[in-house]
Amino acid sequence: MRICFLTTSYPRWQGDPSGDFVFQLVENLAADSNIEINVIAPADINSSISEKKDNIAIYRCRYFWPAGMQKLAYGDGIPWNLKHSLIAWLNIPFLITAMVLKMMKLIPKSDIIHANWGILGAVAATLRCIHHKPVIVMIHGTDLSSKNKMITCVTKWAIKKCNAVIVNCSENHEICTKLRNDTSSLYYINNGVRYPSDAELAGFRNKNKKPNDF
Repeated sequence: MRICFLTTSYPRWQGDPSGDFVFQLVENLAADSNIEINVIAPADINSSISEKKDNIAIYRCRYFWPAGMQKLAYGDGIPWNLKHSLIAWLNIPFLITAMVLKMMKLIPKSDIIHANWGILGAVAATLRCIHHKPVIVMIHGTDLSSKNKMITCVTKWAIKKCNAVIVNCSENHEICTKLRNDTSSLYYINNGVRYPSDAELAGFRNKNKKPNDF
């Protein structure tokens, strides 16, 4: 099976916490050698454009020049960036265009599209008439609770139009149940939590001068 992951946040280098929950999902799915994954994410000024690790390929889309003017993704997240930066608003059509172009190249090779956040789900659902692939959208909550009405409206449209919806809490499940006619393709799955290793815990205690029983 080949899965195309769409996300606006993904680790840009080793140890980067951005989009760690998407990273963990990709890594765990890719543990099955029968699954191939392509990840499409925004680029950042210091991130590599592409990476390949076993059965995972990561493609980061440059969407504005110079690279330092890419202000929409990362940092404190897209909703915060839109609230505090006019350049972030200017970045929107360029990021969507860059990701769509990469999608049109990779999606024909995929069996399923997995879109994280409502906006990317809406983009993938809109293009379904071209790529004819099933689209799963994962709703994390910030896209439904955003004070930006454009984001919430687009997210609600995606919830109605995607082939399947995954939510991570009961509140989002209740909202999505009201929006979708087909609740058989609505799934409530809690986010998993990765317990830190002994070495990570020891490093945290040492750095923050915490006792061993902390």
